[in-house]
Parts: sequence; C-alpha cells; structure tokens
Amino acid sequence: MRRRSVFTAVLSAAVFAASGAGVAAAASPPTAFWTPVGPAGAVVLSLARFPSSPEVLYAGVDHGGVFRSDDAGLHWHSVSVGLPDPGVSAVAVSPGDANVVVAGAQSGLYFSVNGGTSWALAAGSPGTGINAVVFDPAGASIAYAVSSAGWAGRSADGGASWTPIGASLFAQQPTAIAVAPSAHTTLYMGTLQNGVYKSTDSGATWTDVNFGLTNLHVSALAVHPTDAQNVFAGTVNGGVFLTHDSGAHWEPTGTFVAVNAVAVDSAGTAYAGVQTGAYVLPSGATAWSAIPGSVWVNALALGAGTPPRLYLGYGKLPFDVGGAAYYESSVFHVIVDGLNGITVNTFAVDDMDAETRILAGTVGLGLIQSQDGARSWTQVSGLGQNSILDVTVVAGTTEAFYVGAAGGVFRSTDEGATWTSVSNGLPTQPPSPVGSLLIPSGGGGAFLAGTYHGLFRSTDSAASWSQVTAGLPALVFYSLTADPASSGVVYAATEQGVFKSTDGGSSWSAANAGITGSLVYDVLVVGGSVFAAGEGGLFRSGNGGGSWEKATDLPASPAHAIAYDPSTSTLYAGTYAGVYETDDLGATWVHTGASGPSNPQILSLAVLPQGGLLAGTLGGSVFLLSAPDPRESVERVTPRGGTRTLPPRP
Repeated sequence: MRRRSVFTAVLSAAVFAASGAGVAAAASPPTAFWTPVGPAGAVVLSLARFPSSPEVLYAGVDHGGVFRSDDAGLHWHSVSVGLPDPGVSAVAVSPGDANVVVAGAQSGLYFSVNGGTSWALAAGSPGTGINAVVFDPAGASIAYAVSSAGWAGRSADGGASWTPIGASLFAQQPTAIAVAPSAHTTLYMGTLQNGVYKSTDSGATWTDVNFGLTNLHVSALAVHPTDAQNVFAGTVNGGVFLTHDSGAHWEPTGTFVAVNAVAVDSAGTAYAGVQTGAYVLPSGATAWSAIPGSVWVNALALGAGTPPRLYLGYGKLPFDVGGAAYYESSVFHVIVDGLNGITVNTFAVDDMDAETRILAGTVGLGLIQSQDGARSWTQVSGLGQNSILDVTVVAGTTEAFYVGAAGGVFRSTDEGATWTSVSNGLPTQPPSPVGSLLIPSGGGGAFLAGTYHGLFRSTDSAASWSQVTAGLPALVFYSLTADPASSGVVYAATEQGVFKSTDGGSSWSAANAGITGSLVYDVLVVGGSVFAAGEGGLFRSGNGGGSWEKATDLPASPAHAIAYDPSTSTLYAGTYAGVYETDDLGATWVHTGASGPSNPQILSLAVLPQGGLLAGTLGGSVFLLSAPDPRESVERVTPRGGTRTLPPRP
C-alpha cells in the first residue's frame, strides 16, 4: 500500500530509467510553485570547475542530473530542467565560458550554452553511457569524450556536435581521456582492455604506451599542467601508475582498489579518489597519505590556491549517500546545501498527534522525518536499513509505524525511537525487498506484504508470514491498496500489471484488460473508479478493474504515483514528466504548479493536511507545492550529521 492516512498518498518501490517526453499544459493553480525542500545529499560522480572568483562548479549526480554552484560550492542548485537523462556520470565546462557545459549521461552527450537553463542532445552523440568528458584547456570549443561501450569522439563547437576518433580502439572499451595542458594536441586515452594510448595529433592517430603498466584496466588519467610527459593512470584494482616519459615507462606508486579519479597540480602533487577515500602523493614522495574525512570518492577537481583547493565528489552506488566537499589547509569541508540528489520512494503522514509528522523512505538515507511541514529533515535512527520502499502509520490502541525495506518488514511502537524486525516467513535466501505493505486500520485483520519475490500474508499481526500463491506467480509487487467501499477488495500493482482480490488477499486474478505496458507501479481507488499508474501511463477503470481506459491528455511518459486530496476533490498523477492534476476524475488533466519540479521524475506523492503537496523524485529529493513566504529560510538535513540553514530566499 502507498497511502497511510486520509491525507496521504504514497507510491513507489524501485528505481527505473526515465523515458518519454513531456507535453505542454496549463499550470493550476498559477500562484503555486514547486520549492526544493531537501534532504541534501547525492552520489556525485563528476565535478567540473570554471576558474573565476568565486569559482563556478558543476556536479554530475547519479539519477539527479546536473547541479551548479556559483560560490565555490557553498550553495548548489539544480540546472537539469530539459535534461532528458538524469543519469549524469561526466560533466565538463568550457575554459572560455562558464555557461558552456557538456553532460555525459547513460544515453549519450548533452550540451548547454546557458549554464544549464536548457539542454539539447548533441549531434553525433553515441547514444551510449559516457565515462568521461574533458575540454581542451587551451581551446574553449574543443572537447573530447569516451564511452566504454566502444566509442571516442571530438567536438570542435563546445560539445554541440561530435565526430568519432580512434575508431580502431573502440573494441578496447575507452574509459578515460586527458588532454595535456602544455601541449594541447597531445591526448592520452585509457581503456579497459589494453591500457593507455597516446595521440599527438588531436586524436587522429594513436599508439599504445604500456611498458611497465602491469594493470591494463585503466579507469582514470591526469596529465601534469606544465609537463605533457608526466602522466598518472588510475586502474581497476591495480592502484595508480606514473610515467615521466609519455608512457614509454610506467612505475607503480601505490596499490588501491578501484581508482575512480586522479588529478595532479602544477607542483607535481598527485591526488587519487578511490573507494576508501581520497589520497595525496606530494611530488617526490614515495607513499600516499589519506585525506581524513573522505570516503568513496568518485570525482576530483582542483581549485585555486597554492596548494590548490581540492574538490571531491563522493557517494557509493547504489545504496549510500554522499555529496561534495573540499579539502583545504588540512580541513575537510562538506558542501551539500542545495545539492538535493536523494531518491525518495515513499511518504506517509502521521496526523494523529498535535504536530504532524511526515515520514519519507529514501535510498541511502533510509527513513527520514519532518515535523515542520518539510522545512527540515532528520534521519530516523535505530532502523539499520538505508533503503526504504514503503512506510505506513497505523492507528490503534498503540500507534505503530511499519516500513518495507530491503531487509524485510520492521515495526516501531514508539514513534520511531526503536524498531523490531517482523519478517518471520519472508524470503531470506536471498532476502527479498518489501516494496509494499497493506495493514488494516487499527492493526486488525490480515496484513499483506508485497515483496520482489511474491506476496505474503499474515493473520497474526506480522508475527509470521506465509506466501500467497492462489492466482499469483512470484511477482515483483510495487503497491497494494484496499477499496474503502468494498470489504475484502484489494488491488495490487505488479511487474505483470494489476491483480485483484475479493477475499482480503487470499486469492487473486489478473485485471489488466486495456492496460498497456506490463509494469504497474501504483493503484488507487477513488469513489467508484480505480486508477493505475505504470510504464504505459495512467489508466482508469469504472468497473472495478474489469476494463481500463488510458488518460490521453497526459505526457507520453511513465506514471509512477497517484494521490487524492479529498478536501478539494483533486486527483494528482506523478509522472516522469512532472505532476498533473484533475478535478473531474481524469477526464481532463493540467500541469500542477507554475513550473517544475526541476527534477520531473516523480516517484511518490503526499497531500499534507495543513495544505501543500509533496513530490518525491528519482535523484532529486523532495519538492513542496505551495506558496511559501519568500522571506523564510529552509533548513535541510546533511549526510553524516548536522543541519545547515540556507540564507533567506531572494
């Protein structure tokens, strides 16, 4: 189930790649707008710096698109509107213009000429995942990119169009590319199959340079700023190697597991980002030193100063949360204000106390909560689960919270202070994530738990579970909901469409006539209608799931969440193209809010009792639809403890 109080609608379970284009629609109401409200944190895979004062930074975020900072990372804002693929693994900024940016994503190359205000697919993009993008430090319009799927390319117009280079090396799976700042026609390319190649003619011809390179699985490259022969190569499980003669001879400098990034400054000091953190190797030194406070570093960028400020992007895929930081004067500083890149799977609203509590299940931060209308968030401790797929609040003699997590079902009877696993009978070898829960109000009756390996039922208040097989294969379950007007009627959203039970979940039958696309993520009963959201869009049934009709005036995009506000009779649909609403049970739809959210991939929705609509996104944290006081500040949770307060909005 995805909705836990009369004001709450919840969705979601897993993370899926976005697809589909949006359509133009009028916003309603026009005075409301979407505000990012955290929580802060992201898995930062790439960083790019433009030399200015203060420095302009760009961050490529897994599932979160591109973020920009205009004050050396103190504050960030999303610049991903119009970027169709938020899975950004590489980002580069032109050395001649801070607004010319190239993003390498899972589906290819995109470029912006206005600092990320808008994006376009680059001509000649390979259509495959991009591993690295770099600009020529001496040429504001020259850029290079590689894809381990078998492609390397060059752009002469700031990333707008690309021409393949080094086609004979495509089979070697290019993973890294670097330009020699002091000899800009000299390039080095790293591959997963055969080490390092060198070109002295801007990529027209290449020669392998691997003598002494004992690990040929190269993942990162960096060239000394003033010496084109001095190159560092990071490898997969082989550490970092150094050459002083353009690759004619390599020597090991240190052994690491999975080197993700390397950098070298003008003094010859080298930096490495690896799974265990960041390390520094002063020029002439023989041993690397760990930078305290860093962990799972994916990206490095050198800033101004002597020695230069070191920027780091960190975070572990897929179930940990990181952000951005900088290291300067032996101090490690976390800089995540506004870097809202958390995936938010589900919401629940506890409105049974005087102070409304909002619960949100995330990927990485686990269960978080807000008791001030989503202005600030704190992590719920003691649960021990960093991926929460569903959460529900159950009223009764004793109020209880239940969560469905990667590790099973958990219950708290003291408002989240302590938790107990109630997973007896659920799959354990391997454990099956629990994507949906349906628990009757008051805790009486049968409990249902939809897992990634089938549906389970409990008749003893979650003390034990048994699998339901009548009419059901071992499906992935995304959502469960009961028909409040029909006792025993339950609907399930699964990887094979909608299923219906008329006996409280004991037996089931498929109810898919008219639904296109097998994946259905959410289902909701409103009055006499049933709504289903899935990869084929949004569907409505007026006969209890007997047949379905598709909403035709929504974007050609997957729909992932449904919520209903009984106070205004408004139905909301969260899609991968934003949020839409209807006040006539789906006959007509309009875009919700004046603009945004900046991350349009909606995974979850919740209507707040005090007014306002929450949208949880894929890699974009939470957005609030309301008309807030622009003089207010917003406080956001920061990973690894503490909160930070942003200055008043202008």
